[in-house]
Amino acid sequence: MMLKRETMRVPISEACPGDILIFKGRGIAYKTLSYLLRKLKEPNWDGWGWHMAPVISRETRPYLQIKYMDAQWPRLKITTLRLADKVRCYRVFDTEPPADKVKLFVDRVLGRSYDVMVHFWTMLALFLRPRINVPRIINRFYDCWECTFEALDQWGIDITWTWEYPWLTDFLRHVKEIK
Repeated sequence: MMLKRETMRVPISEACPGDILIFKGRGIAYKTLSYLLRKLKEPNWDGWGWHMAPVISRETRPYLQIKYMDAQWPRLKITTLRLADKVRCYRVFDTEPPADKVKLFVDRVLGRSYDVMVHFWTMLALFLRPRINVPRIINRFYDCWECTFEALDQWGIDITWTWEYPWLTDFLRHVKEIK
């Protein structure tokens, strides 16, 4: 059984299955949504990062290759990390998840459609959430946050309630980046 540990940031070169990657945000959608997220929900968040992904494999021969489940338009796919990417890596388990659990997760989500409405739903939730708790719409479409939280759920860490929309900042609070 995997044990939860005092979560910590690790060098990207040490990333292994079960770790979570958070990529530096960029673009107008990131700037707008991260501004709203800081203003309306998480004033203690430093605003760094937006896209997140679970690491699903690490190979060292013939050279280091770190692969992650990437939730981007049009479908979820496996992507190889470029060490030049602006990314933070978080270790949330004492040991890597068993290979069969990682494979089960990959088989379950690989090829699923990306949630093209995610930015609209995120903005709507940010505006309504101070007054109304907007529930998560459960469907077969995924954004990067849902994909990552699904992996964590399947590998033994449940951060949010099933019907609650997963936010990047929920994960950052779990890893003690946000107090």
